[in-house]
Amino acid sequence: MTVSHDDSRPAVTWSDAEGTHATSCTYLVGSDGDRGVSRDAIPDGVLTEYRYDFGYAWLAALVEAPVTGDAIMAVSDHGFVGQAPRGPQRSRYYLQCRLEDTEQDWPDERIWDEIRLRLNDQGIQDAAVVEKFFVPLRSVVRSPMRYRNLFLAGDAAHLVPPASAKGMNLALFDVGVLGEALVAALRDGDTAPLEAYSDTCLSHVWNYQDFATWMTDTMHDAGDPTQHGIFRQMTARARLDQPVQAPHRRLACTASTTRLQLRAATPGPGLG
Repeated sequence: MTVSHDDSRPAVTWSDAEGTHATSCTYLVGSDGDRGVSRDAIPDGVLTEYRYDFGYAWLAALVEAPVTGDAIMAVSDHGFVGQAPRGPQRSRYYLQCRLEDTEQDWPDERIWDEIRLRLNDQGIQDAAVVEKFFVPLRSVVRSPMRYRNLFLAGDAAHLVPPASAKGMNLALFDVGVLGEALVAALRDGDTAPLEAYSDTCLSHVWNYQDFATWMTDTMHDAGDPTQHGIFRQMTARARLDQPVQAPHRRLACTASTTRLQLRAATPGPGLG
């Protein structure tokens, strides 16, 4: 699939078993993710990319073991670990790791040993590991979020680290703003909301990036002190202890582990 421009009118070309097809349109929304084709259609020099790499990654392991209780985000002296439900019989664990780590560095046995160590719970039983992949933690913002009549939305325009759990929120905000702007343009002939689309969304994006950076730094600085030292570890744990006093969150501390258990039924500001 390719996206092109003829004057101000975008066009999409794609191929399938029946041959090559093309269509043009008045407006085109590029919501095809970070590795999609829509952003590549924008000429070099139009977009400015703002990027921050956190210096570590997550190993995401899908396992044949359900979440028992609340979803978990935990920090320990041995690094971050999280667990989130993925259906009634499965869950996904997230383990902080090095950027250069590969599957060979993380056999199933090590995954379960690290989960028990980081959660300070030797009662956790091994289960089948269905899938493993690695996610480098990074934040990206691309500006402006449009070129002519091509509008970028969601991960095509910006990325937040998964520790903040805000990627879907940002994407929904983008398409909500864009949907209203398209209605105004097509039904009412008012293109002002479309002209303001990028500025409207980017203001919101930077606010979310601020929270995402705070959340990610806090959850990881509070863990392994070999990363940034014990001083940063202790100040991060002090920050972490403040927001979790709200009724919808519970903080449980052991000698080596701080566990934040999130109650999905009553999300708080920034953690929905």
